[in-house]
Amino acid sequence: MISIPTRCSECDEVEYMPYTCKFCGEEFCAEHRLPENHSCSGLSDYRAKLRSQGKIMDPKTGDRGGEVGFVEKYLPFLSYFKGNVALLLLGLIFVAYLVQIVLRGIDPMLELSVFFLGPDFVERPWSIITSMFAHGNEFHLFVNAIVLFFFGPELERRVGSRRLLEVYLVAGVIGGLAHVVFMESYVVGASGAIFGVFGALTMLAPNMRIFLIVIPMKLWVATVIFVILNVAMIGQGPIASLAHLGGLGIGLLYGLLFKNGDDQKPKSDLLSGGRKRY
Repeated sequence: MISIPTRCSECDEVEYMPYTCKFCGEEFCAEHRLPENHSCSGLSDYRAKLRSQGKIMDPKTGDRGGEVGFVEKYLPFLSYFKGNVALLLLGLIFVAYLVQIVLRGIDPMLELSVFFLGPDFVERPWSIITSMFAHGNEFHLFVNAIVLFFFGPELERRVGSRRLLEVYLVAGVIGGLAHVVFMESYVVGASGAIFGVFGALTMLAPNMRIFLIVIPMKLWVATVIFVILNVAMIGQGPIASLAHLGGLGIGLLYGLLFKNGDDQKPKSDLLSGGRKRY
């Protein structure tokens, strides 16, 4: 075969093996093959198209083209956490526990009022949210933090930051309210929310290999074990099993939606020390 020489559209040098620019369609030598190294009219048109779709930022104005989302418009600082919401949630549960310690030192009833979700949640609606970031003790915090640290970023990588946050909040709310409504006792902890994250990931990656303490197993097997243990412990001990199961159920439902979409105790008991944690 004989290669027919051509000339570089930028420097006019003879080139036997020219590079064709995918943006403008012209042929160039090795030195000018990149769009940035020649006067590429197609590149500017391509960037304008991306800006109009809101996919890149305008270098002059710092704005994105297309429709501006709520976060970008009203809460721009949150954009710094995009892709790292799992770690943000992890940080929030540590901050919440520090606040608990401070309030506990001032007045234990103050900690209860701010963080414990109970039958009186209608009078303290904020506890629906704050309870899912608080914990009963350091061990409780440590276990939940470990689970969130390992599984939160993995789910976020698969479904995105907004969906991870939605799963965490909805699972935490439903899990906490499930315990309060059916058990009529107070509850505190992030496990319902974290079980939601765990459940969603189970639906998306059931065969993911994990270690339960030191035993290797598939993710779906660990989920089945957790369900059996929590069903057996409903109403027993300090563990709020209904919160776990409620959060897990929400997570499984979310995971199914994501998968299909991709086509892929009473107050008197609390005051006497009968607190539940999960």
